Amino acid sequence: MSKNQNYLMNSPKNVLSYMNFFNYQEPEKLFLITIDEQLRLIDCHKLKSGRNKIDLIHPRDVILPALSDHAQGIILVHNHPSGKSLPSPNDHIFTKYIKRICELLNIALVDHLILGKNEVYSYKEAGTEIFPCAHYSTNHVLCKSTSN
Repeated sequence: MSKNQNYLMNSPKNVLSYMNFFNYQEPEKLFLITIDEQLRLIDCHKLKSGRNKIDLIHPRDVILPALSDHAQGIILVHNHPSGKSLPSPNDHIFTKYIKRICELLNIALVDHLILGKNEVYSYKEAGTEIFPCAHYSTNHVLCKSTSN
């Protein structure tokens, strides 16, 4: 993984292109990509690896690297060793929780990608209640979400 500061994380395709080393196979892994306000890569952090579910990671372990990197936004990426990319109920809870914490800290949760075998689930593109605006920023400028 190179830290190419000009690498734009403006679509799931670009994120996955950058993370070409990562696939759905065991063990389950969780990565955090930190980005600046122009959706440019700051860093990529491996947060968890093993047979434990990602929802068992403490939120501080997600937020601290973002704060250390002075990130304006983050993208979560994890795999499902089962090969199915559909999010589990625990994935939904985890994503909602992290998004709320990010909102409180004025850090944008840009997306959460789940890798399966030959498939990828993007919370952002799926337009779930967590990400009601179902697209990445077209002008490459990160828009902060507003809290309810």
